[in-house]
Amino acid sequence: MISAPGKLVLAGEYGVLEGQPGLAMAVNRRVFLVPSRIPSPSQLWDCVSRHSQDPLFQLDSRALYEGKLKLGLGSSAAAAVCMAAYADSQNVYEVALKAHRKFSGGFGSGIDIAASFTGGFIRFERGVVTSLNPNQNAQYLTCVFSKKTQRTSDFLKSFLDFKNRSTKRYDALVETLGQNSDAWQDWWTGALEWSDVSNLMMENIQALRQLETGAGIPILGHAFDAIECIAGQHGAYVKPSGAGGGDTLLCFALPEKQEVLHRDLLKAGYGVLNLGYFEPGVQIGE
Repeated sequence: MISAPGKLVLAGEYGVLEGQPGLAMAVNRRVFLVPSRIPSPSQLWDCVSRHSQDPLFQLDSRALYEGKLKLGLGSSAAAAVCMAAYADSQNVYEVALKAHRKFSGGFGSGIDIAASFTGGFIRFERGVVTSLNPNQNAQYLTCVFSKKTQRTSDFLKSFLDFKNRSTKRYDALVETLGQNSDAWQDWWTGALEWSDVSNLMMENIQALRQLETGAGIPILGHAFDAIECIAGQHGAYVKPSGAGGGDTLLCFALPEKQEVLHRDLLKAGYGVLNLGYFEPGVQIGE
């Protein structure tokens, strides 16, 4: 059996596409690949394998879904890592990265593949992966499922169109996201305090709102304002994970505020995900 974890992109957002630093961590929702005697056709497998025959395995990614809705935890990236490990256990990362990019129409930075393969907490910059040691700041994090899913590739096309139309503005915003990612790294590794989150979040959201306007895409997502309103009642802050648009949002609150925050989010119809953080990367068993 082979398994690979889902991920949360914590910072960097669209900046990672242009070589700016991004942060991500693996979570305890895993995709499992189990050998089978029954062929299992897959477009993703066609991108992974050099051979034409259907693979003899079954893939279980249910943990990264709520019913038929993707949670936005990188299910296709985790599946690509599993398939790459099945096809070529010596070059898993390289095979998965190439296959997933092909499967996604040539878009994507690779941070999701890096997080699923490496596990733990990583910094990703220009394809270079650095494992980091986080402090206990995960105690402040609640992951909120908006009950709406979004295809990242759709957003990336609009984002690149914005780059071609307004290069200087685009470059400035991308650089801002990179600087913000560096600051978030300081917070996650303990160099900054809870009191610094307000400024970090303000800079982050301001840049994303400007990207929304420039690219004409709802990066923050239709549920963002409502979730932010609920969070604000408890002194908490909200930002999207990765490309945004819905899926799972990151909500930061003091530990003593978590219980009542969860209650109000659930009452409003949103999901509160029970996740384990900084999980191991790909695992290859018997």
